[in-house]
Amino acid sequence: MRKSWKFAGLCSGTLFLLGNALPAFAVPPTAAAILSFKPKQESVAIFTPSPEEEAACKVELTKGVKKGSGWVLKDGQGNLVRKFFDSNEDNRIDVWSYYKDGVEVYREIDTNFNGKADLYRWILLACPAPVQRWFYQVGAPAFILGSCLPGVELPSIDIDHH
Repeated sequence: MRKSWKFAGLCSGTLFLLGNALPAFAVPPTAAAILSFKPKQESVAIFTPSPEEEAACKVELTKGVKKGSGWVLKDGQGNLVRKFFDSNEDNRIDVWSYYKDGVEVYREIDTNFNGKADLYRWILLACPAPVQRWFYQVGAPAFILGSCLPGVELPSIDIDHH
């Protein structure tokens, strides 16, 4: 809890300074500060760089299409590692996204904007049948990038193959 408020304060202060453009004096959070956050749910398979790889990571400002802003952490190859975003421009992070191999695999969302995540989503990509069935059977919140298997009713998006 202490880390969460500390980082939220750091990001909030930095986001407060953003306005419409990033002033020269606004300092982004460090890669170490961003990496200090872990998913609230256990056993989420995400990429976390080694200390040697962390040195090559870069933190960049990201802006929303219509509103909002936040920070993305990219590894030395430019792949996304984390994205922390303020979607409602209240200067508080309310979306925490975690990546593996540059693809988002897990997201935490603060839907009531009180500074604490209250919605958790796994993003399943090319997952085997037992994984899809497990998420469906236990009712875990998940979204499939690809096709659902027969008998699995989870939200999904896929390419129209016709």
